[in-house]
Amino acid sequence: MNSPSPLRSLLRQFLGLALLAFALALAPGALRAQAPVITAVPTPRQVVNIGQNLTLTITATAATSYQWTRNGLAVSGATNASYTITAAKPVRDNGWYQAIATNASGSTTSAVVFVNVAVSPARIDGIGDNTYRAL
Repeated sequence: MNSPSPLRSLLRQFLGLALLAFALALAPGALRAQAPVITAVPTPRQVVNIGQNLTLTITATAATSYQWTRNGLAVSGATNASYTITAAKPVRDNGWYQAIATNASGSTTSAVVFVNVAVSPARIDGIGDNTYRAL
């Protein structure tokens, strides 16, 4: 029986490692984790009536944490894939919202969602005879 020479065995190991290094060089992201990918976002324009609730939800692959922002500033306590505006008020809740999905490899920011809190039309009461007249 012929046993492989130590040089032949060493050469075979070297070629195996060289092929592995070459394969990894061709696909550098194949073994590395990646930042989350946002796959679903709310419609870009949302309207909610004053006093009503509105839920914004994103879907992101590989996200381990979330942070919602309003007009570029973090919304306190809004750290889930969904954020609900409760009892909407124009001054407090009008604005542009984004979600930031994060994992150990980085973060990804969603597209902007514009939220408008709709106020019912003004009512004008007549002066003098106190009859109601709508515009």
